[in-house]
Amino acid sequence: MTYQIRPGTETDRRGIADTMAEAYFDQFKSLTQDREGVARGLAPMLHPERFTVAVEEQGGVVGTAALSDAAGYAITVLPQVLREAMGFIKGNLAAAALREMVTRPKAFRPGQAHLDFVAVRETARGRGLARQMLRHILDKRAYELYTLDVTEGNEAVLPLFEGLGFVRTGTEPEKAAALKGFSFRYLLAYRPEGAAHG
Repeated sequence: MTYQIRPGTETDRRGIADTMAEAYFDQFKSLTQDREGVARGLAPMLHPERFTVAVEEQGGVVGTAALSDAAGYAITVLPQVLREAMGFIKGNLAAAALREMVTRPKAFRPGQAHLDFVAVRETARGRGLARQMLRHILDKRAYELYTLDVTEGNEAVLPLFEGLGFVRTGTEPEKAAALKGFSFRYLLAYRPEGAAHG
């Protein structure tokens, strides 16, 4: 099967949400067992134009990689949408957790972009799609500094990022670690040669 790597569009909104709901469902399991509900809640909050997607021949999204910068984040958390999808209490809890997850970093340095939500659906894993999406973003050299973080327990993905030129710059303790199931994040950074200067 062949895949196309391209910028996300409005028609990819639900496919992006489905891919993220599958990849990050473990982080929502304490609130809901309804993966469809998670996808329904995520879809209206996404900014598809901030995503790079991997699309299979039939047009379905099977991979995502998001880019946030000083102009905005890839997701805008809308508590009312989550309350409708998950109920009042769980929706409010999900909104608080998601806001903490998506607003990283809290402030951007000049020329900085932050990569997030790198995910590939189970049916398309093992084909190098995450690397291809990241190369698609990084090869543009649109920023002087690209950052990302990897949660404790996901160390298996560190070689992917390091193979693309990211270096570890430290760790950051996680707030409410007992609830989230991990206690810190690895921080990584990449400075491309010949990057655009803002």
